[in-house]
Amino acid sequence: MKRSIISAAVLSAVFMSAGAFAANETGSLTITGTVENSSCYFKNSDAKSTITLPNIDASRFAGLSTGATVGDGKMDDDSTPMVIVCPVGTELNTVRITGAQFTSGVLNKTAGDANGVGFNLALGDKQITDAEESNLKDKLTSRTTEDGVEYTLDFKAKYARLSSDVPVTAGTLSSVLTISVSAD
Repeated sequence: MKRSIISAAVLSAVFMSAGAFAANETGSLTITGTVENSSCYFKNSDAKSTITLPNIDASRFAGLSTGATVGDGKMDDDSTPMVIVCPVGTELNTVRITGAQFTSGVLNKTAGDANGVGFNLALGDKQITDAEESNLKDKLTSRTTEDGVEYTLDFKAKYARLSSDVPVTAGTLSSVLTISVSAD
C-alpha cells in the first residue's frame, strides 16, 4: 500500500511541475497583410478586344502540316488593341495569358463546332505558344504619355491546323483568353 501512495505522489508532482512551467510560456503569432490592385490598368475601360477573322473554306487546310496557318494575321479593323497604362516610375512585372490551351503551338478553341483547327496567336510579329503565355512583358514596347507609360497589346491571329492527322471540319470556333497584369 505504501508503494502505491508514493507512486501516486511522485506522478502528481511530475504533472503539477509540467503544468506550472507551461502556464507562463505561451505566445501568439498574428499574420496580417493586404492584397492591392495593380497600379497599372487597361486604358479601354471594358478591357476587352476582339479579333474577327474572315470566313475561310475548310478545304484550304487539306495537305497542310500541324501548325500551318491559313489567312492573314491581323487585328480586326473595328477592334482597338488593348493598352496597359502604368504610372511613371511603376515597374511592369508580368503580363500573363490564362485560360489558354495550346496543342503543338496552336491555340485551341474554347467554343464552337469546327474541328481540327485552332488559332495562331501573335503579339505584334512574335508568335505566342504555351511557353510564352506565362509572361508577355518582354514582347511589349512602351511609350510615355500624359497618362503614364503605355504598353500596347497588338494581338494578331490566323487560322492554324491543329493536327495533320485530324481532318478540318466546317463550323464556328472561338477562344477566350484572360490577360492579367502585375506591377511594382
